[in-house]
Amino acid sequence: MDIFDLSTTTKIDGHDYLAAATQLIESLTNGWHVTGTFEGSTAAISMDPAAHHAKLFLPALLKGALTRTQCDIYTGAILHELLHVLYTTGDFMEVMHTQYGALGASLLNCIEDCRIERRGDDLGVAANLIPLLSRLRKHTYARGVAENGPVVDSDIRNLPYAIKMRLNAVIGIDTGAVLNLPKFEPYFAVAVAEFNRPTFAASGTAGAFALACTIMAMLAGDDGQSDGDDGQSDGDDGQSDGDDG
Repeated sequence: MDIFDLSTTTKIDGHDYLAAATQLIESLTNGWHVTGTFEGSTAAISMDPAAHHAKLFLPALLKGALTRTQCDIYTGAILHELLHVLYTTGDFMEVMHTQYGALGASLLNCIEDCRIERRGDDLGVAANLIPLLSRLRKHTYARGVAENGPVVDSDIRNLPYAIKMRLNAVIGIDTGAVLNLPKFEPYFAVAVAEFNRPTFAASGTAGAFALACTIMAMLAGDDGQSDGDDGQSDGDDGQSDGDDG
């Protein structure tokens, strides 16, 4: 079966899909040993670059036949995690968390997500990559709306996700969301300008890290200008809230 064929509407047996997905993983990760488990509630990946081993954690496959939409959501999730195997390097996430806490780590993760997706699209890693990622993002956003309501407001803890949605739009990934957040526009502008540099997608995780640090520095400066010493205290409280979240 061709799991990249978005034109079909026929339901697909779960075992057939899993076999095709395994073949996809093996074809895209030359030199890596990648194992997978379909038993989680969300998609994630654990990587050991030294051993060239990665483990995919994917949502549990429904029993029986899968709809085309379900297959496309799974394929989008698999491709996204495999792009991390191919293009994410270094221990920048740990450094970011140490320097800026959970908010900074979340920001880096969201920027890196978008960088690897643009890199994969630039290099033609897989057919229909952008449409598949769009179906994944629409599903994720719709699930978030169902669980938490339709509001992505100007709470600073929403900034990483909002930047991710804005950068998704730059490369044609439709998240299903409409952003109207004037407070975040200065950060969007910096993120989009850097993201659109011809060399950014190829700059590695180091490039995403540098952009995340720039935005965190902007946040610190904005807090200091608006509130002085009190603003710095508010920033510390916000970072603590981010850690809890």
